[in-house]
Amino acid sequence: MPLEQEIGDVEGIHKLKEVISDLYYRNAMDVEQILNYPSENKFLM
Repeated sequence: MPLEQEIGDVEGIHKLKEVISDLYYRNAMDVEQILNYPSENKFLM
C-alpha cells in the first residue's frame, strides 16, 4: 500500500473517531475493534 494511501486511511480513521465521539453515545463503538475484526477483513480483501 502506498504511503499516501496509508496516511489517508489514518486520517480517515481519526476523523471517524471524532465524529463518533461528537455523538456522545454512552457505549460508542470502538473503530479499531471494528477494523480489526477478523471475519470482516476477509470480505475487504
